[in-house]
Amino acid sequence: MLPFLPLLLLLPLAPAALPPPPQNQTYATWMASSILARGQGLGLNPRGRPAVSYEHGTFQTALLRLHNATGEARWLDAVRRGLDTIVRDEGRDIAGYDRGRAALDDIRVGEGLLVMYERTRNASYLRAAALLHDQLATQPRTPEGGFWHKRRYAQQQWLDGVYMAQPFYARWAVGGYEARGGQGGGAERVWSDVGTQFRVIWAHCADRKTGLLRHGYDYSRKVVWADPVSGASPEVWGRAVGWYVMALVDLLAATAPIPAEHPTYALLLGQLRLLLPRVADAADKESGGWALVVSQPINRPGNYMESSGSLMFVYALLRAVRLDLVEDPGGRLVGVGRRGFESVVKRYLVKNRDGTVSLEGTVRVGSLDEDGDFEYYTKINRVRDDLKGTAPFVLAALEYEMLRDR
Repeated sequence: MLPFLPLLLLLPLAPAALPPPPQNQTYATWMASSILARGQGLGLNPRGRPAVSYEHGTFQTALLRLHNATGEARWLDAVRRGLDTIVRDEGRDIAGYDRGRAALDDIRVGEGLLVMYERTRNASYLRAAALLHDQLATQPRTPEGGFWHKRRYAQQQWLDGVYMAQPFYARWAVGGYEARGGQGGGAERVWSDVGTQFRVIWAHCADRKTGLLRHGYDYSRKVVWADPVSGASPEVWGRAVGWYVMALVDLLAATAPIPAEHPTYALLLGQLRLLLPRVADAADKESGGWALVVSQPINRPGNYMESSGSLMFVYALLRAVRLDLVEDPGGRLVGVGRRGFESVVKRYLVKNRDGTVSLEGTVRVGSLDEDGDFEYYTKINRVRDDLKGTAPFVLAALEYEMLRDR
């Protein structure tokens, strides 16, 4: 079970320059309640049909953190409602789930399923989580052991998939569930496998110019965007790196499933400590946020400060410092993280007439379906109130407010 944290979010004292949340609310609770008021994140797709969704899984993680911080049952209840919408036949089926697609995105809801099982001992949640674990047991891999992002993306590993699958994979192992899978090796094997995922993708995707990571790679070097040597895609897409650093921080947290004495822990910690200073370097000096395509100047026509990636970077920077995962003696990382959050609030937060709040500036999608170049990323439209932005907003707001109130 997740530990109960003391109430850290009381009366918000936002800086005067920021649009303040309503009385007796914080930015985190304001956004979370607004998402729920819109009927988002509760297991229904845009057509109103129950369906598994990594966006909902990310929001469920944010709600669980909010429950831990406030102790309010409404956030945990929202997680339960969302999961109950998609869990069918006492956990023997998940709405919209097709194991044959081998999509790592679908695994994201697994963390919430395990938490709810641990809290309620309702076997339906564990059965549903086992379906997702069984997918990982047979997930197609590159010759180096990296999980394919989906079956349709043969030999490709993307940064996004690390966040979608690895926290659940490691949590399954530490919960003692691995012994039920009958694969042998138990938790040690899983923790080593988690390390393989991070090690392999880093080897292919490290970007020398920025010190960050390209969006993904193709081991076969056959797709049009693949570098002939590394197989990497050509650009550093902000949200992809955001998913990656969030995964690192979550897997290294004190409540995380990988023990500090395991070699994978040292591997992940080393990557985090290399990446976060480079993330801070990449923040735009003028706006305080991060570009959609971080490997290109933010003032290049088509590029812009993108909200979801910026919020993921804020979350990783502030959480890593708060948990003492990285040293920040001069306060630079915290300063960059705080300014990044405030920049998103000033530029993209919109208060609605009904009292809810909206988030703008989130790119709708990012894929390696096409050329993976600058022109591809910048032609994708921006959307309002997309969970890929609003869920990280809740996570980033929690960290911003926790550090502010220390």
